[in-house]
Amino acid sequence: MEQQLICGFPDQWSEFQKRNEKFLLRLPNLQAALDLAFLRTFDTTGPEDRTVFMLGRICAEEFYEVALLAANGYGLGAQRLLRSLYERAVTMAFLSDHPDQIDAFMNYHAVAQFKLMQAIHQSYEPGILPESAVEETRREYEKVKDQFQITLCPECKTTRTNHTWHKLDVVSMAKKTIFGPLVIPGYYLPMSQAHSTVHAMLSRLEETTGGGLGFNPDPQPKKADGALMTAHNIVLGIIETQKKFFGLKQLEEPLQKCIDDFMEIWIKEESNQDPRRPEGD
Repeated sequence: MEQQLICGFPDQWSEFQKRNEKFLLRLPNLQAALDLAFLRTFDTTGPEDRTVFMLGRICAEEFYEVALLAANGYGLGAQRLLRSLYERAVTMAFLSDHPDQIDAFMNYHAVAQFKLMQAIHQSYEPGILPESAVEETRREYEKVKDQFQITLCPECKTTRTNHTWHKLDVVSMAKKTIFGPLVIPGYYLPMSQAHSTVHAMLSRLEETTGGGLGFNPDPQPKKADGALMTAHNIVLGIIETQKKFFGLKQLEEPLQKCIDDFMEIWIKEESNQDPRRPEGD
């Protein structure tokens, strides 16, 4: 008998559908707005357009990745992806407001490639990379490295290459964008799952029969729904940023419909729930 490969947990799908019926019913409206934002042809005038567009397009895909994990009960996994989605959305929004920083964002790629080359050389035998690739990577790094030097000691003038493309950290950058209000559910809480932390370990512990401790393998539906709500909130900001940056007037009505849908789906009138505030387990 031919066996079927089922990826996921059908029992979680049905429970997810019951909990999130309103979201699923209104999802076509969100998809229509995303299609207007990203399924289009346009003439770019420079790296600013391409960068803001591509970052937003990746965010749209990450939103559905969060939804996929959430629908299968992987609430903590959805949170880990949420962290990546949030940082990318923040970067997109910051660059849309500061297009003069696009060159720095793009140029840091040469630094990242140089660091990767160094790591490869330290991990594998010499000569694993073609000499031509090594020389090109080093040459590109030398062109831009001075842009990313930070001072370690003002007295002795010691410097090092920054670990990222901008001197602002993610939180400081986020607070300069529309995504600032989501920094707790979109950044801090997901980060505790994305990194090797005590919190990530404690969140999977359960008390066993006899008073011992064991690993809790159960799904996390509340975490899943919380991650989905935050991802939904973020993707509205992504559409708003694309509308504003590219002057997409055709998005005004669909986006407003999506915002109204979000309020209807997630905001409980009786409790005046704040969509920026995550629910507990």
